[in-house]
Amino acid sequence: ISWWMADYVRHGYTARSLGARMGNLRRMAGQRGLEFPADKSVAWKWLKDTERSLKKIDPSAPSRATVVGIYWIEKVLDELGIFSLSDLREGRSSAVACQTAVRTLLAHAGMLRGCEHRSGLLLSDVTKVSDTHVEVSIAARYSAKKMKTREGRTVILPVEEARWSAGGAMIEYINRFHADGDGDATLFFAISASGQPQKHKRSDDKTFLKRFKPLVIAAGMPAKDQKRVSNHSFRAGGATDYFVAGMSAEAIKAQGGWTTYCFLIYVRPAAEHIWRVAAQMLTAIRH
Repeated sequence: ISWWMADYVRHGYTARSLGARMGNLRRMAGQRGLEFPADKSVAWKWLKDTERSLKKIDPSAPSRATVVGIYWIEKVLDELGIFSLSDLREGRSSAVACQTAVRTLLAHAGMLRGCEHRSGLLLSDVTKVSDTHVEVSIAARYSAKKMKTREGRTVILPVEEARWSAGGAMIEYINRFHADGDGDATLFFAISASGQPQKHKRSDDKTFLKRFKPLVIAAGMPAKDQKRVSNHSFRAGGATDYFVAGMSAEAIKAQGGWTTYCFLIYVRPAAEHIWRVAAQMLTAIRH
């Protein structure tokens, strides 16, 4: 039922009409002798939480955020001159280019709005670094639109020898700028106009987006989509890429911090997703 509720809104129906629809479903279930969550039960409370979540501003509406998935991220990495993980190292890219690339990959892989919680990520929030993955702790976040507090979570970043590897990029970034290992240091610090790191100041999400938008414009994004690139774009991009790639709903919920199936309103496959799926299908057929 929760999955249907999310799909109902994703296809353009207003979440405000869900109350009446749920009443219809309850009556239909009673008429056919089918099981339905009892009023005030735990299951019913869970469904009402889903309904409240879906009543927030819909990020899938035409006026909302453009989906920024790995297709556009790779084009942005081209603009930054990042063609391999080694290009993130000192002497091969500027501090701004390195930080922008890493924040973009983290935001996409973790399905984060802008890539950090309100108080800013610290180096100590990177809780584990290994040869296979990096773990980043995202703190609980207050939300006036939905739940009072969004629970904290751990985001898993895979480490691979590829420029789009969020875990690999994070390791390069830490080795370059946080080799001293000071856990209280701001992970993404401000950078002056001359390109000098200002580690005592935090670089906020607005600054990150201000740096990102000219890159995606230079990469050739259509004008109608350029205007709608926002911090929600990375959350939608990650959810869409993971869903199209076949990741389970439970895994997407865990990585993105969703407690219900309302993540489906972020899933909006674009032409590039259709191309990639078609290519994968043809490869499977050939084998």
